[in-house]
Amino acid sequence: MAAPNRERREIATEAANRPLARLTTERKFSIYQTRIGGVAVQREQLGERIKRLRRGLELGLRETATKLGISASYLSQIETGQLKTPPAPKVLEDLARLLGDNFDTLLLLAGRVPEDIEVKLVSDHALTTFLRTAGEQGYSGEDLMDLLAQNGRK
Repeated sequence: MAAPNRERREIATEAANRPLARLTTERKFSIYQTRIGGVAVQREQLGERIKRLRRGLELGLRETATKLGISASYLSQIETGQLKTPPAPKVLEDLARLLGDNFDTLLLLAGRVPEDIEVKLVSDHALTTFLRTAGEQGYSGEDLMDLLAQNGRK
């Protein structure tokens, strides 16, 4: 029994030391961890986010499911992390629109990479290196967008 626990601790330690690590569990899609000032910070899970936004808009589970054209049972499974596979991009897109959320954020929390981003990353490996380096140096996406705006190119 000691070996599996030690192995889990080593994996968790390794993941916590990366600038952005995606950890998956059996029942939940993804837990994202990032380091801010040397401290690991856990971000919201997909189902938790959807439930929080839905409740904030005072939408009931059945009402929301009906508006999305899915069953209340399926929406409940999304919110509680009981699905074995993440929702289809179309469902996430409809959820984002209905709840006023960012589609890309929901895709990422579901463990999916937006198709246009995936194409760019696969076709230009320097982008992956750039993003990793920028993250290691503490740059945020907003910082990088500011740098692009200042540069004025493209």
